[in-house]
Amino acid sequence: MAEHQHISPPNDGRTPIWVADGIFQPDHNKVIRFITAQISLQTCDEGYSWKHVTEDQRQWYWEGFIKKYRWPDHLDDTIRQLWYKNIAKQYRRTIHSWRSADRHPQTVSDERWASWMLAWSDERWLARATKNKDNRNSEPAGPGTGTTKHIAGSKTYSGHCQKFREQHHRDPTSWELYVHTHRHNDGSFVDERSRLVDKAMQAYMSESLTPLDDGTIPSPPTSGEVNSMFSMVVGGPKKGRMYGCGSMASTIYPDEMARRPRGGASSSSKGSQDTKRMRAEWEAQKSINEHLRIDLQATQTTLEATQQENVSLKDRMTSLEDQVRRLIAGLPQPQQQPHTSRRFLYGRGSSSIPYAAGSSHHRRSGKVLRYSPEYIPPSQDFGQDDGDGDSDDAYNDDKTQSP
Repeated sequence: MAEHQHISPPNDGRTPIWVADGIFQPDHNKVIRFITAQISLQTCDEGYSWKHVTEDQRQWYWEGFIKKYRWPDHLDDTIRQLWYKNIAKQYRRTIHSWRSADRHPQTVSDERWASWMLAWSDERWLARATKNKDNRNSEPAGPGTGTTKHIAGSKTYSGHCQKFREQHHRDPTSWELYVHTHRHNDGSFVDERSRLVDKAMQAYMSESLTPLDDGTIPSPPTSGEVNSMFSMVVGGPKKGRMYGCGSMASTIYPDEMARRPRGGASSSSKGSQDTKRMRAEWEAQKSINEHLRIDLQATQTTLEATQQENVSLKDRMTSLEDQVRRLIAGLPQPQQQPHTSRRFLYGRGSSSIPYAAGSSHHRRSGKVLRYSPEYIPPSQDFGQDDGDGDSDDAYNDDKTQSP
């Protein structure tokens, strides 16, 4: 069976994946665990079932997926179809496990859980759940054939194909894969339907090997012809599935499965354009973040240089202040000028009375009057008897004032 070879683009921190045998490669289970973790990480108010999950929430899941994984551009449609198929299945399983245990994770608030419980108790929801349960327990091959079963276990159909290749050195046909996953080691089948399908295939094979009228024996059917007979026996694809082929259906029957894409799985050109647009936006945002990181480093470098320059300037200012203090301390101190009284100084001059510059003769007494060089008006008591024996008190004050 043809496999999609992975072409590794430049390393950008994302995990490279591709698709082979209808599953993610190289580790399908790890990818599924990541998808399930996304579901537990965030839900929406309307998300009590996958059908009611909003487009914004689905977009959030998808954007988280493309940030985690990368793949060649030509696998965009294939990857998106497979992602949608698996996240829808895992979402239903996760919600069912929460509802069955009546326990929700911390990411689901109590108010949201209460609204979900109310939706699950609705009559229409209960009627639809009962109908789906009856369909799962129905007997597609007729009464008494039992429900659909297999013995594939936890191993994927792709894993069983790989085991068949190791044993037979070729890819199995759909019939061989069906027998490998529906028949026990003792030769018994898991249910009546499986036995009837195998019986019908043996009849077709016997008919194809019946000698012709001219006696010639036809050549054995090719793998493609066997696959076509098996598709006819099981009734072809139904609801996006091929009975008995599991995840290998899209690999064994690429044309038939492509004619009936699952509803909601964006396999159109619009889905591819959305993927390319989101990838371009992601790359653009990554480039912007890189430029911001470079600018931030440059700003930090400039800030560190400025801080160092400020420290240097501060040290220089401190040194200059010290020099100025030392210069001021070395200058001679100015002499303090003696205090000169602004009042008239009388008498013959005592050592306690500062010397008054300038002198004048009193025109009547003939005494020398020493006075301050600055004119000071006489006090209000001038002309009164001051008891010193002078005769100037008897004269007119206006005529005896000092000039």
